[in-house]
Amino acid sequence: MKPAIHWMIAIVGAFLSTHLWASDQHKGAKALYYDQTSGATVQSGSGASAGKTAAPQPGYTGLKYWVELVQPNSSQILRVSSTRAFHSGERIRLHFESNMDGRIVLVQINPNGTSQMLYPDQRINSGDNHIKAGVDTTVPPGNAWFTFDNNPGTERLLVFLNADSGPIPAPSHSKRAHAENESMIASTAFTSSDGKLDAAATSGLASQVEKQRGGKSLVLEVDDKSDSPADYVVKPVSYKQGEEGAGKALAIEIQLKHQ
Repeated sequence: MKPAIHWMIAIVGAFLSTHLWASDQHKGAKALYYDQTSGATVQSGSGASAGKTAAPQPGYTGLKYWVELVQPNSSQILRVSSTRAFHSGERIRLHFESNMDGRIVLVQINPNGTSQMLYPDQRINSGDNHIKAGVDTTVPPGNAWFTFDNNPGTERLLVFLNADSGPIPAPSHSKRAHAENESMIASTAFTSSDGKLDAAATSGLASQVEKQRGGKSLVLEVDDKSDSPADYVVKPVSYKQGEEGAGKALAIEIQLKHQ
């Protein structure tokens, strides 16, 4: 009867994990970004400790971002969310903050299907794209700004966050999970000295974003009512052995409307 008991525990554990995640979604991305104790638990797979539940672990990879804006003929710096309509001549800087240590990649999609790597940049910290939990990372850094030209449209930016922290995957899946993590970042490597990516590489990155966008686990929230507007996005970190998507980078698209 022991195997049957183990299966019953595993089924109950899976149900509770799904139920907890469904409940957590009602909190919103902003609450989940700051609440690192919700949801995730580790279920042992075999042996004497099979079926036992370990202590809760940080459950969500989260990204917070906002836009720093300067309007033409003004020196006032405004903070806005990505949902604002932008205009020609306005200058912006993007701010990113993670709730975990990790690495961040930012790619701009060009109208012709190619893309341009905005971050990392070999001219900035020798291309180091590590991001510290709770620390503001600005793109472009220093006194540099992006300026909207005279061609209205939608600026598309792909953002990838790969967390450094978190539990080590189960031995049978550790190599695969590690390879998936590395391939996500490696696929954004410069294809030329100026950071341009061809159409094939760009399409591969966009497909990663589409897969997560079409899933149920990604939670997004725009807080544009507070004194510090920002966008929040969170993705559950998987601790279940062999679970699809475990350890993959958080992948999103930011669209800036230029009118």
